[in-house]
Amino acid sequence: MAMSFGSFASRVVATRVVALDGTGDFTDIQSAIDDLPSGGGVVYVKEGSYTEDVTVSGNNISIIGSGYSSSLTCSTASNPALTISGNYCYVDKMLLKGQAADTPSIVSFTGSDGTITNCWVNNGTAGIVCTGSRVLIYGNHISGLIGFGTQYAVQLTTGNQCIVLGNDCTTGNAINSSQQKTIIYGNNCRSTTTGIVVSGNYSKISNNIIQTNKISGITVSSSYCTVDSNIVNDVNGTTSGEASFGMKITGSENVVSGNVVYDVATTVGTNGYGIWVTGDRNILASNRIDTTADDGVLVDTTADRTLVHGNIILNFTNEAIDNNGTNTTTADNIIA
Repeated sequence: MAMSFGSFASRVVATRVVALDGTGDFTDIQSAIDDLPSGGGVVYVKEGSYTEDVTVSGNNISIIGSGYSSSLTCSTASNPALTISGNYCYVDKMLLKGQAADTPSIVSFTGSDGTITNCWVNNGTAGIVCTGSRVLIYGNHISGLIGFGTQYAVQLTTGNQCIVLGNDCTTGNAINSSQQKTIIYGNNCRSTTTGIVVSGNYSKISNNIIQTNKISGITVSSSYCTVDSNIVNDVNGTTSGEASFGMKITGSENVVSGNVVYDVATTVGTNGYGIWVTGDRNILASNRIDTTADDGVLVDTTADRTLVHGNIILNFTNEAIDNNGTNTTTADNIIA
């Protein structure tokens, strides 16, 4: 007799089903996780609004919901809705919610080699906070965040080599990484205060779209990073008098190439810069910078041995390249 893949999988992988209406194995998520064997397994979460603080401490555990209709809200405002300290864990198709400003992070990922994907994360101070290594954060929708201070939709600390890929981040602050060797690729960061902030060395920031931010598009304070093929549009300033910038490079030995920076113009009378460089031995090449309230490129007095080559700089208010650094090389730029 033929056997379907689903029936075969149920024989070789421990599975538990959670359903509020009693049609599953459990009516709450935590009990289903706790009932899995030591080797892990899969917890399927049927439609419903679950209110609990879920902790995954075992390895090789997957939580798979039914999409937006599988909702998990933290029961204690000061706790994450979901805490994952195990390794090789996977979360998919869940709506994860906090309790507004009282929830420091909605998801806490301290384990390594895991994945969170296709989830909706909202209503907290920070969205996904990851201190593990080699975690894939992919295709999530993160919104409705308060974003006080240094809190972000995605925040990476202490670990390394995580990948932040194809997420949609709105409101608050978008993505912050102090991890080394991070890949931040193809994210949409919109209507935030700050876009992407990287302070970990050897990172790659590529193919992101950052639009309608208040202060900054991309900030890199680390070294040996590549920043390429990003679009930064409409960095519009705040009432606090801070300068706005499409990109700010304060680290050294970075390559910034092939980016489009457009409309860095504040609405409150402060300065707006396309690319602002303060570090040493950075390369700015083949970028298009258009419509800035001050300089297209600002090379600060602290910058040394900056190479500005082959950029197109248009519609600047002050200078196309305001060079205040030492040993700066400029060549083959198109200025109009």
